[in-house]
Amino acid sequence: MYERSTRVYRRAIELVDFAAATLARLPTGYGFVVDQLRRVAASVPLNYVEGCGRRSSADRRRFFDIAVGSANEVAATLDVLARFGAIGAAECARGQDLADHVASMLRYYCSSRRARSLPVPSPTRVCGHSRAEGRAPRIEG
Repeated sequence: MYERSTRVYRRAIELVDFAAATLARLPTGYGFVVDQLRRVAASVPLNYVEGCGRRSSADRRRFFDIAVGSANEVAATLDVLARFGAIGAAECARGQDLADHVASMLRYYCSSRRARSLPVPSPTRVCGHSRAEGRAPRIEG
């Protein structure tokens, strides 16, 4: 799919990888923050991809805005972990820089012409067959 080959998506996945590595090193007793960081980090690429599949530019922007908010929340969650002493200042800064970069990329992408004119799948085609042809959709995967 097109959206998984974009720089925005690849950078958002880097943020997920960073969060996963950080979570793996956390000491016990931070379960409440572990869940939060896991969810918001995953939300960034998921909302970006969902927005790319939306037909209207308003829907796309809404999902991109949610992804921006999630990236900002990743940065805040890292700050909380640093304040609790669970991660070092350098790791926090590295993660926040990555989260800020992803948020910036998403904001730019959302405001660009490109976000308003993304190719979207035709609603009359399913897995390469026209619904009007009367064939059952092919299940792939």
